[in-house]
Amino acid sequence: MQNNFSFDRHCQIIIHTPHAGTNLPIYFVVPRHGDAIKHNNFKRRFIRPFYEQLTDHYTDKLFSAIAEGPYTNLGERIKHISFSYSRLFCDVERLLEDPLEEKGLGIHYDFEKITGTNYNKEWSKDRNFAMDLYKEHQGKIFTAINAAQSYWVSGLPLLLDCHSFSERDNVLCPNAHEYKDIDICIGFNADETKPSEECIESIKKFFTACGYRVECNVPFSNSKTIQYCRCKAFEFYYSFKEKVGCYPIKYHSLMLEVNKHCYMNEDTLEITAGYYKLHSELQQLYHLLLNS
Repeated sequence: MQNNFSFDRHCQIIIHTPHAGTNLPIYFVVPRHGDAIKHNNFKRRFIRPFYEQLTDHYTDKLFSAIAEGPYTNLGERIKHISFSYSRLFCDVERLLEDPLEEKGLGIHYDFEKITGTNYNKEWSKDRNFAMDLYKEHQGKIFTAINAAQSYWVSGLPLLLDCHSFSERDNVLCPNAHEYKDIDICIGFNADETKPSEECIESIKKFFTACGYRVECNVPFSNSKTIQYCRCKAFEFYYSFKEKVGCYPIKYHSLMLEVNKHCYMNEDTLEITAGYYKLHSELQQLYHLLLNS
């Protein structure tokens, strides 16, 4: 593909795949006695529709970088941070005191609010564990951005927030069917983390040249942001309210949302030929972003 694009200069790409994980607390998955088997099977049946539709299946592999062939320089300049737990249990994309808490779609999903059942009784017991996982994950991203910013002398780090979306109506997007004709959504914030207009337009042109239908901030908008501060004992990600000596970390953030029909079958949850095509194209994009 001819390089007629204009990208920002980035020292490193931090690939973030927050919703590919499938892990749940063990007693929701592995029953240990007879009563638990009955109880656990009910929970698995209850969770399955949400799990199947809301999980960003395979995105941890789809967006991964391969440092070989024409892309041998990608290895040291790309860091990949993925989250292994299901977003149903801990959604690391949310903010503390997120407005979606009211709908039960905050950091720890509240199925009583989502479905109007009393399913939450055991689920909510592990909320503290979910919060610990959340804080730990935010710390990993913060540390990666901070390290990239201090180590590389040329350009800003780019936090690439990678997702997939369903074209079937769901609790997160009740009118998802209206966006079935969109293949890729590019999201960005209206603040200092936003890449240049030229860079965003170049990424849009890149995917359009690959045959995809692309929109910006539709059906989803914005991108991952890090709440940061320097607190005692290096606990910047454990308490965002008690900030001490806050300082800015400069980075760009961009969200890539891929329609699941581009790479998988939502009925069987199996990948299709489109997976390999898109994975190869993403390698080209990373190369362009780091070598423009």
